Amino acid sequence: MMRRSACLFLSCSTVLLLAAMTAAAQDTPVPTRPPDGQLDPTKNIQYPVLFSSFHQPLPEQYVWTHDPEHQTDAEQNLPRYFRAHFHVDSVPQVAILYLAGPQAADVFVNGSEAERVTSDPLSRIAPKVFWVDVTRLLKVGDNVLAIEADHGDRLVAKLLPAPP
Repeated sequence: MMRRSACLFLSCSTVLLLAAMTAAAQDTPVPTRPPDGQLDPTKNIQYPVLFSSFHQPLPEQYVWTHDPEHQTDAEQNLPRYFRAHFHVDSVPQVAILYLAGPQAADVFVNGSEAERVTSDPLSRIAPKVFWVDVTRLLKVGDNVLAIEADHGDRLVAKLLPAPP
């Protein structure tokens, strides 16, 4: 919904800007609103090409917890534990784990602590995105990522073989 609103705002602004430029060039009054039927630039497209028709998304796996309804704040803030097994054919030169959602988390790779990340409680950015260099903890073959997440109702984790 937000993307559509942003597109409408840009479309209205563009129409008004073009009208103002044309009117200024012709010394005619500037309209105060876009012409009828021009608020939606996609209105007359009969055969749209959908993004999903040519974009191949990356394979993703999702894990989440299901909380019962009507939990207290103390129950909602209990730590959640996540574990994922993955295979590495060769250890990359750099491997960065991105983590978003909780206010704090302990990150472990193959049984060793990678880092404890904590957000600034005064920060207005939500959710906070952390990154942890886990290169030194990866090994060829099977690996295990374990996360203890605090104060959050969601968790997103992505491991990328590239610098932050």
